[in-house]
Amino acid sequence: MNLDFHLHTNFSDGILSPEKLVEKVHQNGVNFFSITDHDCLEGIPSAQKKAESLGMTLIPGVEINTDWKDGEVHILGYGFNPESPPFQKKLEEQRFYRLQRLKAMIEKLQSIGLDLEESRVLEIAGNGAVGRPHLALALKEKNYVASVEEAFEKYLGYGKQGWVPRSKFTPQEAINLISGAGGIPVLAHPGRTKNVEIESLILSGLKGIECFYPKHTPDLTRKLLEIAKKYDLVVTAGSDYHGINSWEKEPGMQVPEEVFLNLQRRLKEGALTRNE
Repeated sequence: MNLDFHLHTNFSDGILSPEKLVEKVHQNGVNFFSITDHDCLEGIPSAQKKAESLGMTLIPGVEINTDWKDGEVHILGYGFNPESPPFQKKLEEQRFYRLQRLKAMIEKLQSIGLDLEESRVLEIAGNGAVGRPHLALALKEKNYVASVEEAFEKYLGYGKQGWVPRSKFTPQEAINLISGAGGIPVLAHPGRTKNVEIESLILSGLKGIECFYPKHTPDLTRKLLEIAKKYDLVVTAGSDYHGINSWEKEPGMQVPEEVFLNLQRRLKEGALTRNE
């Protein structure tokens, strides 16, 4: 079964508009998918309209960046009520803090002699949630780096010259936020997260794991599936497509049919619960 529950548009840090991303997903043979922009739902309505015109099923999603020890944990959310006032308020706050952080990072990079303009970075970001990938693209545009990955390794990663800590938001808070809106909180790409304690997050209310991911080895995928089975967690799969990183694969992840059926069932159960 071909599906993809981790995709980004230009309303966060992807390069494609919602409509163009849906077209690309459709061309790749994916009909059951989710758009998960960072701290932002603004790309969903136009994507939903396009998906319906192509006979596709789009599940609204979101990705929330949180702080964990000396790194970060990303929590994906699905099946939530997008009109939930606390949910919308927190996403708006997160976008505000993103902007303040970006400005501080630009100032730090300017202080070491890099010719960067805030207006250009915001232009690259467009109308969505601004983040480090947009600053990385600006650095690449100025030929300070050859790739987005190099920008993070040289300037934007933890402890680097342009690094500025984000406003503190814990995985537990993100899990509670998504659950409070009637959604399913899912741990994104565990294989890319340092020292993540999955069992601790499960005790905090985590309901799923992104087991299938381009950078996960077969052995890691197997171990994650075992954890999901042990704790009756939702299993998801996502390409994490942005269109800007050299390591990215095209949208679409092949998964066993039972993964698709279980995911579909759990989303329907959540929808029924919210409508009771």
